[in-house]
Amino acid sequence: MRHSFKSVAVLTGLLLLAVPAWADEVEEALRAGSQALLGKDMDRAIDHFRRAMTVGRPNRVQMVTAHSGLCASRYKKSMINKDSALTQKAVTDCDAAIRLKSDYQSVYRMRGIAYLTLGNLERAIEDLNIAVALEPDDYLAVQNRGLAKAKLGYSQSAIFDFDRSIQLKPNHPWGYYNRGRLHAASSQHQKALDDFDTFIRFKQGFEPVYLHRGVSQMSLGQYQEAAESFNEAIHLRKGKNPQGLLRRGSALYLAGRYGEAIQDIERAVDLDPDTLEYRFWLHLVRGRLNQSIRNIFPEARGESDTQTWPGVMAAHLTGRVEAHTVMNVIDRMPKKPGQEETKSLATYLIGEWADIQDQTRVARKWMNILAKDTKNSSPWSHSARMQVKRLDRLLALRPKEPRTARPAEEPFSIVRKSAEPREQNRERRRSWYDEREPARPAERARSVEPARSRQASHTGMYVFKVASFQDIDNADKALVEVTDMGYEVYLQEVMVKGDRYLRVWVGPFSSMREANAARNRVKTLPGYHPTKVLRR
Repeated sequence: MRHSFKSVAVLTGLLLLAVPAWADEVEEALRAGSQALLGKDMDRAIDHFRRAMTVGRPNRVQMVTAHSGLCASRYKKSMINKDSALTQKAVTDCDAAIRLKSDYQSVYRMRGIAYLTLGNLERAIEDLNIAVALEPDDYLAVQNRGLAKAKLGYSQSAIFDFDRSIQLKPNHPWGYYNRGRLHAASSQHQKALDDFDTFIRFKQGFEPVYLHRGVSQMSLGQYQEAAESFNEAIHLRKGKNPQGLLRRGSALYLAGRYGEAIQDIERAVDLDPDTLEYRFWLHLVRGRLNQSIRNIFPEARGESDTQTWPGVMAAHLTGRVEAHTVMNVIDRMPKKPGQEETKSLATYLIGEWADIQDQTRVARKWMNILAKDTKNSSPWSHSARMQVKRLDRLLALRPKEPRTARPAEEPFSIVRKSAEPREQNRERRRSWYDEREPARPAERARSVEPARSRQASHTGMYVFKVASFQDIDNADKALVEVTDMGYEVYLQEVMVKGDRYLRVWVGPFSSMREANAARNRVKTLPGYHPTKVLRR
C-alpha cells in the first residue's frame, strides 16, 4: 500500500488562514506539525499536533486540523514500526476529526486505509466509498478500495477500481502492481506480466514485483525469463534469501538445466534446512542427475511425520507411503488460502518422481491431473502439460505392459523395456538409495559394446548425430532414450585435442526423408539438439 499525506499538510495550511490573530501559538504548532509530516518526521509531527490541542484556545477548525494531522502521523509511524496498536490510535484520531467535520473527505480516506491495514475490510470499504463519493477523482481512495475488495475475494470489482485508479493517475505504479497480482491469481499471466513490466518502468528496486513476475513467467513456460526475474530479486534483497534461490533453482529445473538448478537448491537448503519443500526439489534434481539421495530427509523417520503434508510427501519420496496417501492427508487439511497450490505442487512432485523412476504410466496419470485443470495457475502447470505430451509420445512407442508385470507404483525399481542397451543399462544401475560409485571399466564396456558393435559401413545411407559426451552415463542415457523411440543407435568413440568423446549416432536410414522425420522426433526429447542429416 502506498499513499500520500501531502493533502493533509496542504489542507492544514489552508485552514490556518481562518485562524484568529490571538491564536498565534496554536497556529505555530499546527504549522510545525504540518512541516514535520511533510518531512516524514512522525514523532515531531505527533508532538506538535498534540501541543496544538492543549495550548491556548483552539477553535473547531484548528481541532479538526490537529486530529487529522495526528491520524496521518500516527498511521504513517505505525506502518514504519509495524505497530497495530498505533494504527488503532490513528483510527481514533480520525473518528474525532470526522465528528467535528462530517464531510472531511481526506480523513475518510485515511481512516479507510487504516481499517484496511487492520484487516477490517468491510469498514474500510464503507469509509472509502464515502471518500470516493465526496471526491470521485481521488485515485488513492479508489485504489485502496480495490485492495480491500481483492482481499475479500471480489476480484472483478477490484480490477474495475484498479483500472479507474490507473485512468486517474497513469504514472502511479501501485495500480499496475495490484492489478497484476489479481490477473496472476486468475491465471491471466500475460496481462499480469504487462502490469508488472509497467510497474518496473515507473519504479525499480522493489523486490516482490520481480518474484511475482517470475512466477507468472514460469506459469507461461518462460523458464529462462523467470530465472532472470528471480536473479534480480536475489540481488535486490541483501543477505540470506533462500526463497529467492529456491525459486530460481526451480525455474532452472523446469527448464531442464539441472546442473545449474542444483547449485541454487542446495544453497537454499543450507540456508533454511528446516523447510521440507526445499528438500523436495533437492530430491528431484539429484534424481535427475543420477546422484545420491541418501539422507536428504534425515528427520523423516517413523510414522508420526505422515500426519502433515510435508511429512507425508517426504515419506512418499523415500518409498514409505503410496501417492494416494499424500493426497488424502492434503484433502483432510483445514481449508485455507494456498491449499490448492499445495495440492498442485504435491501432484507435480509425485508425477516427477515417478518419471525419474521410469514409471511412465504412473507419471503420465499424475501430470495429466494438472494438465486437464485449465484453471490451474501454479508455476508448474505449463511444465505438466509439456510432460504429458512427452510421456504420451513415449507410451505410443511402447507395448502395453501386462497387468502382472509389476505393482502400479513401485518406489525405487527402474524398469527398462526395450532393446539390449536398455536391459544392460538397467542391470548396471544400482538402487537410487545407495551411494553411486563410478562404473568399473568392465561394466562400461558391457554397456557400450552392443551399441558400438552395430556400427558398420553403410555407404549411401543417412544418419544424424544426437550429441557428443565425455561421460559414459550421459551417452548411455541418450542411447536408451533414442532406442525407446524405435530407432537404431550406435556410439562412435573419438579423440578431440587429447580428450575422449562418445558420439551418439542414429541410423542408418534408406532415405533423407525418413532420416529427417526421425530427427524431428528426436528433437522433442528435452536437452538434445541433433545435427543435420548426413549421407554416409
